Amino acid sequence: MMTTRSRLFVILMAAGVLCPIAGAQEQARLEPLYRAAKQTQSAVKAGVTNPRLRELVEQFQAELSVADDRASNDTEKATVAAFRSAYSPYAASREVWTQKIQFGSLMGGKVPCGVSRNPQCHDWITTYGLKPIDHTPAPNPKAKKLAAPDPLAPYYDPAEIMQALWGIADQRMVKAIDSYMGRKSEKDTAQ
Repeated sequence: MMTTRSRLFVILMAAGVLCPIAGAQEQARLEPLYRAAKQTQSAVKAGVTNPRLRELVEQFQAELSVADDRASNDTEKATVAAFRSAYSPYAASREVWTQKIQFGSLMGGKVPCGVSRNPQCHDWITTYGLKPIDHTPAPNPKAKKLAAPDPLAPYYDPAEIMQALWGIADQRMVKAIDSYMGRKSEKDTAQ
């Protein structure tokens, strides 16, 4: 017959052993997402090409989709949400790069970003708090019809916007990785 003290000891031992195993199982289920996110982050920091960024963003998105299906509790769902938050600026930067290729040579390196000309870009500017570079088009003989100032369509430098988006993604990755590793973020510990 077990005494109350023995039962308490067994319960405490079981809790100490089972909790790390449960955390390890959660990490194992979300490991492909973690790896895809870290590959994207590392490639951006090291210098990434446009085709490689496209592949990494697509892989990140695919792993997010799978992780959504695998997440079985609130902790895992919160971790997936944190990675999704980090994914969004990477995906936006991919689109900015595409627009740089599409518009850049025509507009002297600038890309239109107003609601009337490029609603997707306008959404990124407002969502991420980014600033367009000016409200006048670049002087370019090919763009004569756009020579007048156009306050409804500000322009931006795609390289600056991509760097800003990657900085935002990097900050969000810190929170996502903390969630994945089961660590409290600085914001959580300050409360």
